[in-house]
Amino acid sequence: MAAHNEEKYIPRCLEAIELATEDVEHETIVICDRCTDRTKEEAERFPVRIVVKDRAGWKNSYAENLEIGLGYAGGEFVAVVDADIRVEPEYFRKVLGAFGEGVVSVSGRVVTEPSKPFNRLYSIWEKTYDLLGAGREPRGGNRVYRGEELRRVRFSDAIAPDTDVDMRVRGKRVYLRDAVSYHMRELTLGKCFRGQVNSGRARRQLRMPFWRTLLHSVVRLRPFVILGYLIGGEGD
Repeated sequence: MAAHNEEKYIPRCLEAIELATEDVEHETIVICDRCTDRTKEEAERFPVRIVVKDRAGWKNSYAENLEIGLGYAGGEFVAVVDADIRVEPEYFRKVLGAFGEGVVSVSGRVVTEPSKPFNRLYSIWEKTYDLLGAGREPRGGNRVYRGEELRRVRFSDAIAPDTDVDMRVRGKRVYLRDAVSYHMRELTLGKCFRGQVNSGRARRQLRMPFWRTLLHSVVRLRPFVILGYLIGGEGD
């Protein structure tokens, strides 16, 4: 778990993880990335391993945090859960149960928690993913990897390190729609704008075709994705 100033969300995130892993042998690793709030203190209330990062070495800090965490993870499976994500109680049981022969990555479905007016509006818009057939692909910060394969490919200094890894792993990737987690972060127009721009920059870095990005931007009503693609850039 990568965490930068997440004191508002990390307690609920870790509570949910502990509930969902009651019958699963596990270790939770939290990378506290240059936090200036009480993220570390909130995380210390839970049985987790905390790694404090006081300076950035990569252009993309989130990717670096995942790579640091992977260095401490020795399990058969490695889960990435963002600090503003709340998993459902059966999440890990469902995801781990989907690892059949040849499967190297299983992703659950992330939906926006309708806690605020803009979040409720955004959660309604998210339903169009299913209507347009786009709901079959993983999205958001929750994935579980087969540890051996993830340690082979590693995380790289990418804007979207999870998508980058998905493109490089050898084996079957599964999207499990009924394994649900909730994005707790309070959304604003500014955050949505920055998210779309970064999505476009990531697509360009991953060498996705311009025409596909343009089509995505138009059909999905995400006009600033194409702007981010045109801006480009290597990191944050």
